[in-house]
Amino acid sequence: MNAFLKKYELIFWDTLTVLMANSKFVQKTIRIAYPIFQGIDYKKLLKAITISGVSGFTTGWLIYYAILFFKN
Repeated sequence: MNAFLKKYELIFWDTLTVLMANSKFVQKTIRIAYPIFQGIDYKKLLKAITISGVSGFTTGWLIYYAILFFKN
C-alpha cells in the first residue's frame, strides 16, 4: 500500500509541475493565493470564527426573547 501511494504521489507532482510551468491561469492563481494562505495564523482565525459564531447565536437568542418579552 505504501509503494502504491508513493507511486501515485509522484505521478500527481509530475503532472502538477508540468501544469504549473505551462498554464498561465495556474500561475496567476498561485501568485494570488500563496501570500494569502502563507500569512494566515490559523489559531487566531479559529478564535475569530468561534467568537463571531457564538456572538451571532447569542444575539439571535436575545432578539428572539426580547420580542417575546415585549410582545406580552
